Amino acid sequence: MSKQYISEKAQERVFNLILKRPDNQICADCSCKGPRWVSLDFGVFICMDCAGAHRTLGPSVTRVRSTNIDGWYQENVDLMEAIGNAAANSYWENTIPGSFQKPTINAGLDSLIRFVQEKYVKKRFVPDYKCPDPKSFYVQTQKSVKPYYFQVQPNKPPVEVKTQLGDLIELNDDNDFQSYQSIEPVKFNSEHTSLQSLPETPQQILPQSSPQLDIMNLYKTQQQPQQQQNQRPQSNYQFLYQYPQPQSQPAQPQQQYRPQQQQFDIMQLYKK
Repeated sequence: MSKQYISEKAQERVFNLILKRPDNQICADCSCKGPRWVSLDFGVFICMDCAGAHRTLGPSVTRVRSTNIDGWYQENVDLMEAIGNAAANSYWENTIPGSFQKPTINAGLDSLIRFVQEKYVKKRFVPDYKCPDPKSFYVQTQKSVKPYYFQVQPNKPPVEVKTQLGDLIELNDDNDFQSYQSIEPVKFNSEHTSLQSLPETPQQILPQSSPQLDIMNLYKTQQQPQQQQNQRPQSNYQFLYQYPQPQSQPAQPQQQYRPQQQQFDIMQLYKK
């Protein structure tokens, strides 16, 4: 949009095309035919009587222009072309009752002024939920405003779904659930006699070592009861784990028996 005046011929040609729309051929406020005035702040085409009612609201609320008398900037022409009566009334008259009859000039100018105040200033018939008015929507998007534009939800960006650990396994299928149920837990009992029948464990499985005959064990008769006390009790997991054996203390040398010798007392020779 460029802020420059358009020529009279271009202005007449553009507004003739805009006013050929069915919704722009009647006044947006009183439904009178052949409107030639506009409200720049609401983007509606109105008749001369409703233009007088709009002027009573003040230029801070609505600015009234003529389509054939006043000069026009290109940006204002683009605004009127983008909105129009259909899109504007879909917002400003959204909740108006179907049996409601709009006032005309025959009812007096006061009726038109009260209706314009109720419609645009008090916003009596706007939608119940928050949404921008047609002009604000056009300023934000710079696109043509369609009727009931506020009921169309904007395209939201897709939400990125983060995969969690529990989402990797899905048990929605009955066959998958039955396959998980068919897995039987391994039971341990005392009848296991080989490492092949036992399940693998994270720890290292050591093979069972067969006892070797040591001839020196025949002479360690005194240490045998002490070693039996330090041995751990056997359990069902003796094939999985090998407990560390307690270190045997070095054998202390046996003291030889020496009979006590009688001490010789020389004084006993004189006791006779």
